[in-house]
Amino acid sequence: MAIWRMAFRDYTGGPSFWVQCLQLGVAAITYSPVADIDFAHFPADATTPGWADLAASQAGSLRHFIVDMAPGDLIYVKEGPLIVGRGIVFGPYEFDAVGPIQVPGGECDYHHQRRVRWWPEFQPVEIHLGQTQMPAILELTPADVEMIEAVVG
Repeated sequence: MAIWRMAFRDYTGGPSFWVQCLQLGVAAITYSPVADIDFAHFPADATTPGWADLAASQAGSLRHFIVDMAPGDLIYVKEGPLIVGRGIVFGPYEFDAVGPIQVPGGECDYHHQRRVRWWPEFQPVEIHLGQTQMPAILELTPADVEMIEAVVG
């Protein structure tokens, strides 16, 4: 089981779509060059249309989401300096062509999703996890997890 820190913002400093993910029971990610690519039909690498147009941090986050993340993994939701949610992944990668998450003022729709059981009673805590705050998805270390659990109990 892996444990992830994931941001739910349309772009750095952009609008949040965390509440939509919480309500829908999903985690979602996208980047404009691959927004309409169903990765169930392509490998998550440079041979996929649009993949070469991703920044390295975008490609890494997307690969984590599509390839590395698995049912049973835990996600902590990052909103600025806060961890605002916690959930357990219970589904594989899905491309939602019918009802993608749409962010007002966002760059593109969020088709890339995974089903997640979010803890509705989770109370936000202020804590910085990981060495960098930039990637949308970051795998946490055991020390990061210990720090979170010490704060949230």
